[in-house]
Amino acid sequence: MSTDAQQLEAMAAAQLSQMKGMALGAPFLAVCCDSLLMGVILCQMTHWIPMAKHDVRHVRILVGIASIAALLGTAFTWSTYLLAFVYDFGSYSRFVSFDFLGWYGTLDMLIVIPVQLFFLERSYRINNKSLVVLAIGATMITATASMGIAVTITSRGLTTFTRTSTMLNLCTAWPAVCTSTHIWLTSSILYGLWASRSISQRANRLLTRLIVVSIESQLPATLVAAVMMLVIIVDNKSPVIPFIAVVHPKVFMVGLLAMVNLRHTWRLKGKVPTTYNSEPFSTRPTNISLGSTTETLSCHTPKADVDVMGLGRHPSGLSTLESGLALDTLRNSEMSEKRSPFE
Repeated sequence: MSTDAQQLEAMAAAQLSQMKGMALGAPFLAVCCDSLLMGVILCQMTHWIPMAKHDVRHVRILVGIASIAALLGTAFTWSTYLLAFVYDFGSYSRFVSFDFLGWYGTLDMLIVIPVQLFFLERSYRINNKSLVVLAIGATMITATASMGIAVTITSRGLTTFTRTSTMLNLCTAWPAVCTSTHIWLTSSILYGLWASRSISQRANRLLTRLIVVSIESQLPATLVAAVMMLVIIVDNKSPVIPFIAVVHPKVFMVGLLAMVNLRHTWRLKGKVPTTYNSEPFSTRPTNISLGSTTETLSCHTPKADVDVMGLGRHPSGLSTLESGLALDTLRNSEMSEKRSPFE
């Protein structure tokens, strides 16, 4: 071991031996949580893969890239901490070096960027293909990717004792921009869904459900990125930072797969007959969005004495799910050339 390496080991031992629980416990828990989330992702993938044929090509590509990156990230995490806890057992220098930790700037982006692009496309469609929403979102996503890669580049060969101000600034700005991007995407999606409300109570109930789903799928990742930013601002040497860096992208991935799987689940559970008598129906235009686009539909409101599509129930007896999918089926039968808003 060279003199510099011996000095680094002595400095690392002096610093970390005073807080072994945090310094060594946080990376160990990071491996455990990363593996747990990867197991959740694999379960979600087994549900999504058979149904992937129903998604459009760019959605399959984005989910595929993020899934492969998640697997690579887990393999990298296991390899890194196998070296730290097994092959270099008794050495502290591995825990203060950025030779491995710095790579999470790029590995995170391989997952985060496809997820953000997925939600950007949804936001763009829901807001009537607004170029303003698209331009702002694309700029913020580009900044997030650039800063993640810059963190990897500027951290090469550095330790917690030799960090530069440039690296510290990038490490703080990166989660800040990532958080801002996700807040923008979430807000624009919620605004687009809220603006799609109509006089149809059935459509509004479905929209309310979609708003709740959007919050549930995007809020956890936003909070994790915000916590990472706050931890770095408060203590840029905190041993909790590696834990957040490892877990952060997996939370994004779980949210993405939850969203795409839910659309397929709704489609499967809400299958309804496609043949019905439309003569006693009155027509009324209604705006509705099912998470990917906002279109003007020709919705038919049944009379009180007519069963809805052979289900033996009146409109008031339909669940939100059935009502929304009934509208979707009606639209598909009348506008067969247009793609379902689930796609």
